[in-house]
Amino acid sequence: MKVLFLNPPSLTTENVVRDSIYGCWCKGRRIGGAQMPPTNLLSVATVLKEDGRDVEMVDAAVDGERWASTEERIEEFGCVIMLVSSSSFQEDCGFVAGLKARNPDLLSVFFGPHPTFMPSYTLESPSVDLIVMREPELILRDLARALDAGGDWKSVPGLGYR
Repeated sequence: MKVLFLNPPSLTTENVVRDSIYGCWCKGRRIGGAQMPPTNLLSVATVLKEDGRDVEMVDAAVDGERWASTEERIEEFGCVIMLVSSSSFQEDCGFVAGLKARNPDLLSVFFGPHPTFMPSYTLESPSVDLIVMREPELILRDLARALDAGGDWKSVPGLGYR
């Protein structure tokens, strides 16, 4: 199964922060903090890649051209994994719904602060198939192993699902 690690673009704002380094926001404008590459996504993608998984990482927030070419091939992917914050959750769900419209078999997995601290609320969205609560690296590795082996992924500790 080919896995897409995605930092999605935002259609509503230039600066969406999905990781732990964030600043103060006032009336939709960022007035402090740091802008970072999606190191959390890179870390998890590296763990899966080193475990032998077919992984692609796209930072669509900064590389629209690469995202356009990836979006054209969305049917190639079996799973999309995204880091989600509370401030980006609704937009991220809408974005994934669009991907699932093009690839109904696409499994969506959200991790990050929002799914960890609000798991029930996160799973209310029909766009979300699975969530990872707490640290994602080994949980996602074990999920990928179970999915590739056709095993019982529901027994992987740290996952949430409906």
